[in-house]
Formats: sequence, structure tokens, C-alpha cells
Amino acid sequence: MENWQRYADISLLKTPWTDRAGKFSPLKTAIFGGICVPALLLLNAAATGTLGPAVVGPLGARPITEAIHQTGDWAIRFLMLSLAVTPLRRILMGWRRSPTHWRT
Repeated sequence: MENWQRYADISLLKTPWTDRAGKFSPLKTAIFGGICVPALLLLNAAATGTLGPAVVGPLGARPITEAIHQTGDWAIRFLMLSLAVTPLRRILMGWRRSPTHWRT
């Protein structure tokens, strides 16, 4: 079997909540769930009409612009969290590395 075929077969079996061995990973599940939270909040705000100012209408004068702004805010939050991982790991765990999360 060629390399590309081996990787193609493996990628079909992976899910976001399993580790490389195919076992359930609570950490990956929590991260995957956390990534879905902004979309759920945005859908809830659009459904309940709290996306924009209530004076203009349930979704505001520019609902798409408001949705873009909210997703941009969440993108910056996720960027800050991802950039904070390495310094926090060094502070909390010393210089130890976590080889189970390395990509090879």
C-alpha cells in the first residue's frame, strides 16, 4: 500500500473526539465542544432576536454585520487562548513537554 492510501484510509476513521489510537479523549471532546459554543450562541441570539438593538428590529438594522462582529470577537478570544497555552504550560508544568499532543 502506498503512503497516500494509508493516510487516506486512516483519515476516514478519525473523529474529533478520539486520540490517535482511536480511543475517546475527554480533552479533545471538551475543546471540540468549546469551539462549537460561539456558533450555538450566535444561532440562539438570531432565533431569540437578541442579536442587535431591539429598537430597529429583532436582529438589528444590520444582522449580518452584527454576526460578523460577534464571530470576529470569538476569533480573537480563541487566538488569545491558543497563544496563552505555551506560557501557561511553562509556568504550571515547568519545561516538561507533552509528547502525546505532538504532531509527527
